[in-house]
Amino acid sequence: VVSPVDDLDLDKYIEKSWFVQMQQVNPYQAEDQLFCVTATYSKQEDSSYIKVQNYANQDEVNGSPVGTEGGFSDLCAKQKEEGTGELAVAPCLFTNLGLFDFIAGPYWVLAVDADYTWAIISGGQPTEVEQEDPVLCTTKEGDSFLDTNGSGLWLFTREKIADQATIDAMKNTLESLGVFTGNLKKVEQ
Repeated sequence: VVSPVDDLDLDKYIEKSWFVQMQQVNPYQAEDQLFCVTATYSKQEDSSYIKVQNYANQDEVNGSPVGTEGGFSDLCAKQKEEGTGELAVAPCLFTNLGLFDFIAGPYWVLAVDADYTWAIISGGQPTEVEQEDPVLCTTKEGDSFLDTNGSGLWLFTREKIADQATIDAMKNTLESLGVFTGNLKKVEQ
């Protein structure tokens, strides 16, 4: 059982874009979309919501942009409890309909470097057992939109291309938390 961090400085976390170094595939992002993946966050004026802007390319570095804006791609996040790494994410249109809390999926910051140069994100509690001895679990990787909540595992860095030591440190952190890293795919930046 893992938990989100309990000391997240949200302002520091969202002050700059994140570059995804590795991630699991998930229902809304297939392996052929793991190119130039970034996540940028900004506070919305007069709101407790954070705008989430995800970016990726199809098939290659500098390929066609995918899932960037419009409709269900316009995402909002909300911190579940101030100061923690437990957030929820859903399409922004649900904030106006009063359905956000019912629709939103988990977005957990499992670990963040002291100077916010890297972070590990999970789509909630890893429940899929991938290894028995020792037991290591991960999040689901389904291909239906019904599998979206509870899916996703990402290694974020502020650097566009992180060094291997940083990636290894993040993977070691995950394994020490009991999270399986064998399904992570390299993201080409």
